[in-house]
Amino acid sequence: MAELRQLRIANLHGAFDVTIPIQGNRLILVGVNGLGKSTCINALYFVLSRQWPRLLQIQFDEIELQLDNSSIRITRPTIEEESSRSDDKGGMPPSLRRRVDILRAHDLLEAFVEAR
Repeated sequence: MAELRQLRIANLHGAFDVTIPIQGNRLILVGVNGLGKSTCINALYFVLSRQWPRLLQIQFDEIELQLDNSSIRITRPTIEEESSRSDDKGGMPPSLRRRVDILRAHDLLEAFVEAR
């Protein structure tokens, strides 16, 4: 099973590039209030659970998930563009569906949901 190694969010809140290493599919974030811990975790959850409209509520340019031997990049313009052309199958844009299918192929989505 592939593991999620890193979450990267470019231009979070229009000001920050965030890189969060993840080891063993586990993550601990510590910091002062207002730092963006919940926003980063929400962004990860929204990507893994394919909640594109909710993801677009967060200001960012690009989100990258680094797996064992591959990475998945999702850009805000891609989501906005594809959302306008979404199909009837759950409203997920085709290009984003391909990216999520890669996560599922590596059992990453299921591992994330099962982690406590």
